[in-house]
Parts: sequence; C-alpha cells; structure tokens
Amino acid sequence: MKKLRIVFIALLVFGILAVYFRPRPLRDILKVAEINPDGTAYCTLFDITQGRTRNWSDSAAVFFDSSDELFWPFMNEVTVAGPVFYKASSVNSDLVNLYFALPQHDGTYRQATVELILSSEDNFEKYMAFINIGNRGYIVTSGKDVIHSFIEEVRELPA
Repeated sequence: MKKLRIVFIALLVFGILAVYFRPRPLRDILKVAEINPDGTAYCTLFDITQGRTRNWSDSAAVFFDSSDELFWPFMNEVTVAGPVFYKASSVNSDLVNLYFALPQHDGTYRQATVELILSSEDNFEKYMAFINIGNRGYIVTSGKDVIHSFIEEVRELPA
C-alpha cells in the first residue's frame, strides 16, 4: 500500500510538471488573442548589442497577421516552457529587447517587455536561447533559428 501511494504521488508530481512546462508559442505567453484587433499595436526594438532602435506601429490585426513576414514566424514558431528563473545576460550574447504596447478591448494598453538572449559559441554554430517576459524567464524549446533570423532581419532594416 505504501508503494502504491509513492507511485501515485510521483505520477501526480510528474503530471503537474508536464502541464506547467508544456511548450507554448510566444503569442500565447503575450496573450495576443486577448488584444483588440481594431486598436493600434506598438513595438519598439532596442538592439543592445549594436545600440540600434527600431519602432513599428500598425493595426493589431495587421501587426499579428499571418502575412507579416517579420513578426508572424517569431510569434508562432518560437515555443517556450516555463516560467522559470529570470536569466541575466551572459558573455558572448546577442541581446535584443522588444517593448510592446498592446491594445485592450477597454481602450487601455497592456505593456510587455520581451528580452531575447542568444548566447553563442563558434559564430552561432551552437547557441542557447532564452527569453524573459516581464520578470519571468522562459526556456526556448523550439525556434532558436527563428529568433536568430528575426534578429538578423531587424538588423538589416534601414534606420
């Protein structure tokens, strides 16, 4: 009977951890489905590594639409697990911060800060990706190449 109780508790703990750490797309973490599609969404990107800033604004419906070649893959193909510990930047990292103002149905804006951290070895042959959203850290489970491509595309945009 004691072994059965231990097995039950272990399965329960494993089940809770599996649900908690299930991979979710970035758009679910940012609650994009809850924004007002008729409002204007704003995004400021600050590339800390290169000291550049970019600004975007558009209708939220257009901003997060599947036709958007910059943000759509980033929001939908990057999956994260967590939240876990908040990750500070590390040596040999590409650091990019995104500051979003997302329109809500009541006319207000919800702000979200997304910190992208790519730690590289051997010129991005091997790299680790980590994302902080607000004060919570998330482990990137898939889409590291999408984050790398996103950062590279943003860097190629005219100032």
